[in-house]
Amino acid sequence: HIISGFPSAQEWSNVEKHTRQQQSSDRLGDADLFSRKPMSFRPLFRSPLSVLALAGLVALVLALFSRASTRAGPGEALPSECEGLSPQECRASLGLESIQEPVEHQEIVLRGDDVCFDVGYLCAEVEKTGSVRILRWPKETPRIRIWVPEPTDLSPDLAREFQRAAARGIQAWQGHPIPLSVRTRERGEPPDVTVEWVRTMEGGQLGRAQVEWTQRGGEVQVRVLGLTLATHEPGDNQRTLSPQQIELVAAHEMGHALGLPHSDNPRDVMFPQNTATHLTTQDFRTLEAIYSLPNGAEIRR
Repeated sequence: HIISGFPSAQEWSNVEKHTRQQQSSDRLGDADLFSRKPMSFRPLFRSPLSVLALAGLVALVLALFSRASTRAGPGEALPSECEGLSPQECRASLGLESIQEPVEHQEIVLRGDDVCFDVGYLCAEVEKTGSVRILRWPKETPRIRIWVPEPTDLSPDLAREFQRAAARGIQAWQGHPIPLSVRTRERGEPPDVTVEWVRTMEGGQLGRAQVEWTQRGGEVQVRVLGLTLATHEPGDNQRTLSPQQIELVAAHEMGHALGLPHSDNPRDVMFPQNTATHLTTQDFRTLEAIYSLPNGAEIRR
C-alpha cells in the first residue's frame, strides 16, 4: 500500500505600502512684501453654517489621515484607538480589511488504552509496531464506483465466472459504511476503483491493492491506483484459482481499499494469507471502528 507524506504548506505575503508626502511653500520676496497695498480684512465666518462646514471638512481630513496611518508599514505610529492591536488587527477594526488567521493542522493522537476496546483487530498493529494511523474514505463519500472487467486470458465461460466471483467479493462490503456501485460493464462515468487481472504475481501473492493516502491540513484524500487479482496459482501458469478463492481475494483487497489493516486471526478475510472462508464479525467490527474514529488520527501504544 502506498502511503504518501503529509505535508501542510502555508504561504504568507507581506504587503508594504509607502506614502510619500511632498511639501511646497511659496514665500514672498521682500520687494513684494513691501510693495503690496494694505489689505482690508473681512470676517472669516459669516454664518454658523460656515463654522459647521469647516468643522466637517476638518473631521474628514482627520479621518482620512487616520486610515492612511493604518496602512503604514512597521515602525509607523498607529491611531490611538488601535492601542494594543497589531497593524492587521487595527486595519480590521477600522473596516479596512478582514482578519485572516493562519489555520494550522494539529495532529490527532489517540491513546491505545482509550480506544483499543471492541474495535476488532484494529489495534493488532499497535501491539506489534507501537502505532497505527486511521486512513479511510471520507464518511460523506456518496458512493464508490468499482469496475470489474472480465479476465482476457481465460475461456469465455471461466472469465465470466471469475468476473462474477470478484464482484461478489467486493459487494460483500456494501454499505459498510459507504455504498458501493459494482459494475461489470464499462460506462461513461469514470470508476474510482478498477480491477486488473494478471496471470500470476510475484512473491506468492494472489492480489494487491495500491492505495495512495494524502493528508493535507485536516483533510485526508484517497486514490486507489490499482486493485489487481491473479487468475492462476503462484508459480503455476497452468493451474487456475477457484472462483471461491477469487471471491475471497477480491474481498481482502477491497478491504484494504476501504482502509482496513491486516488481521492477526486466520479466520478473518483480512488475514495476510488466504485462509478464511467468509467475512467475519471481526472484519465488519474493525471497519466500523475505523469509520467512527477521526480520519488521519494516529493510535499509539
